[in-house]
Formats: sequence, C-alpha cells, structure tokens
Amino acid sequence: VEQAGAAPEPTAEAWLAIADAEAWRGNRNEHDAAFSQAEALLRRSGDAAALASAYVVRGRCLRTNLCVPRESLDAYERALDIVDSGVDAPELRALALAGCAWIEAASRDAERGSRLVAQVEELPEAAADPGLTAELELARSAALLRSRRYAEAEEASVRASQLARDTGRPDIGDVGLMQASAAAVARGAFSQTLV
Repeated sequence: VEQAGAAPEPTAEAWLAIADAEAWRGNRNEHDAAFSQAEALLRRSGDAAALASAYVVRGRCLRTNLCVPRESLDAYERALDIVDSGVDAPELRALALAGCAWIEAASRDAERGSRLVAQVEELPEAAADPGLTAELELARSAALLRSRRYAEAEEASVRASQLARDTGRPDIGDVGLMQASAAAVARGAFSQTLV
C-alpha cells in the first residue's frame, strides 16, 4: 500500500488490485486503506458501474478471505444501490445478489438466502456464468447446512468448491471446503473434515 501511494498516479484499478492482494494476505487494515483510495478515485471519475464493480469485489474479499460478513453485506448492498439507481450492469446485480444470498443463508436468514438464490437464477446472466453458478451453489449449501440437512449440504459444498476452482475462484472454493467440513462434523463424519 505504501509503495502504491508513492507511484506517480496510481489508478483505481491498481488500488483495487492491491486491496484484493491484501485481502488474500489477511491484512484487513491494508485492504481497507487500498479500497478507500480506489473508492475515492472512482467517485471522482463519476464511473458508477466501476464503483459498483469495486463494491462487489470488496464484498467478495470481506466475505471470503477476511471473513467479515456484516461489512460484506454492506458492500454488496452499496453495489445494488448503485446498480438500482440506473446503471445498466445486470452482471454486477447478479454477483451482488449472489453474495447477499450466501451471507443471508450462512449467517442471517436462511430462507431469505434461498429466495435470493432463486431470484438470481431467474436472471439471464446466471445461466452463462459458471463462477456465479458456484456462488449460488455455495449459498444453497449454506442454507442446507443451517436447516440441518448435513449430507446434502456437504455434497453441495463440495460441488460449489470444485466448480469455483474450475473457474479460477479459489477463494469461493476454500469457503466451499470449509462448509463441507462443517457439514461433515455436524453429521459425525470426522474423518471427512479438512485437516
């Protein structure tokens, strides 16, 4: 973060890349600082779609590598507010809704999470995006876990993890494996948990 600040004119994209890298490193403060720089540049540019996209990325970072669901939900909701204000970005809407679905299913209201999954599945953008399919499967598996359908949750989590890894989304894949382990423990299959 310090080196980027010393660059001649770091772009919003550079700051977002740094924010993502810091999330992978587990550095919350550095992630926040880099994201704040990107956010300021994007607000000044007036590019609402890019700002909505940045909030979707922040939501993913906060929900996966940094594990701060409440703040992740805030980021996704900001993205939705921007898109709903007239920005033509249906793919961003789908990603933000999918992120909200997992947070709701995993930590808040599992039924609302399931309704959000169904809402995203109705969008044309959902059918053609395997990464989004992985996110929806992950949200479904979280809802199954919360409803104590452990064997189904484990299977869905493993499917979500594999699909995420196949589409270059190891962060979502890791969450899927953690959910699969939680489901295995819940049903007493300790030998099938991650070590």
